[in-house]
Amino acid sequence: MESIESEKFLEGQHTHELSGQTPQEESTTQPEAPAAPEKLVEPKSPRGGELKKENEFKKNKAAASEFLDKERKGEEDIGVGFYENTGKLDSNVRELLWRLNDLPFLYTTNSCGGHIITEESLIEKYGKLPKGRKHPPEGFAVYISGGVYFIIDGSPRGLEFIEKLSEVIKGFEGAEFYKPSDDSPTGVVKFGEITGRRFIGIDRARELEAKREAFKAEIIRLAEEFL
Repeated sequence: MESIESEKFLEGQHTHELSGQTPQEESTTQPEAPAAPEKLVEPKSPRGGELKKENEFKKNKAAASEFLDKERKGEEDIGVGFYENTGKLDSNVRELLWRLNDLPFLYTTNSCGGHIITEESLIEKYGKLPKGRKHPPEGFAVYISGGVYFIIDGSPRGLEFIEKLSEVIKGFEGAEFYKPSDDSPTGVVKFGEITGRRFIGIDRARELEAKREAFKAEIIRLAEEFL
């Protein structure tokens, strides 16, 4: 083991040689002090980040289940967890959400069942036509397809479900599946075409509505295969 002292000794030897003198034969190396016992450090788990995500998923999954249980029972105060400010589910998306949340690798966060907005529906909802907004004339409608947001746990079973879901979506015009990135746990399914503020004939709106409901039925069927 080289030490600072041995380096000084070599320097001294070099100096003596230059002056024609011979260095003394005695050792200048000091005895080494006993090494301090090493402090044991518990290694960090390489799955630390994964475990944190798993725990967060389980917590939110439990909140989703509690929310849906209250909703199924018709309770008024159904806010829980990050669903604290959530209102009642659209009646035309309830069954789909129940089936999706029955899957152990998935929970939903937001949803819209889809709507056809007409003069009649606006009057039924508000008692009169709302002021300050353009509404569809008689025989026309605004169509909103709806959709659902969900989180998956990244398990092989969950990824298999996403793959099968993508195949189902290809069979329905206007339906889309969106995932921000391959690593993102978030998924968004759009049930079909959205007309926005563009008015379409009521018959066309009914046609889109029928396709939307058929699409939802296919997702329910797929979810049941994974239960």
